[in-house]
Amino acid sequence: MTAADAPRPPEDDSRPALALRWPSVMTRDGDPEAAVVDVVNVGAARWIPRDGDAFLAFGAFTEPHAPVPRIAFAFAGGPRGAVALDPGDRTRVRVAIPDGDWAELRPGPHDLHAALVGPHARRPDPLRVSVTAEAVARRRAATAATRGGPPTEEDLRRSYDARIAWLRTLVAAADAREPLVAELAGVASREDAVGRIRTLLDLDSEHAQLLLHTQLQDLTPYAAQGTRREIADAVLRRDALPPASDPD
Repeated sequence: MTAADAPRPPEDDSRPALALRWPSVMTRDGDPEAAVVDVVNVGAARWIPRDGDAFLAFGAFTEPHAPVPRIAFAFAGGPRGAVALDPGDRTRVRVAIPDGDWAELRPGPHDLHAALVGPHARRPDPLRVSVTAEAVARRRAATAATRGGPPTEEDLRRSYDARIAWLRTLVAAADAREPLVAELAGVASREDAVGRIRTLLDLDSEHAQLLLHTQLQDLTPYAAQGTRREIADAVLRRDALPPASDPD
């Protein structure tokens, strides 16, 4: 857990705070197809990366004023190694937005949300952007060209299955938040934290690492209620897909 008020491993106690901020190229008629965000050292000392640290920013669209979404962390290009930052220094990174978000997007105003995976950084406020029909068409066409065609029902089914599995992991973590916090209170390293999460919640390594970087607010009782509704909705949508074809 890496929310601003979440318990952190002792190794993180001495590190200055990082924050994500929208640069002027985004706040002044920014292009959501080429979204970028600044990683800023808002502390009073130099921020120094550790082995394995990378600045990977991920984004998600919502309707205006909608609740903060669970941003999918599993969509990534090549990692961008984190760099040292003096107080006030910043570095700019691309915001990766899953192709599936564009496939379901409708033209019009939207809020763009961003989060950093890896080093903890405070999220920026949602950015209001205007998504055009041309932009949606371009992204859908690019995705289809990459895949050799539009998404199939089986592609959608796998996507729903992965989302449902992750949401159920969040609910399980929310239900076990007190023992989870107790387990993480004494960890000595990121690897130790991942190992304890895996053991406590019976998760694979990938989901345990994703859970470690989840904001604490996503594990509160009220958030868990919303997550359960998301699961029910995703299950209905998945089950409404045409049955998978039997192989010949």
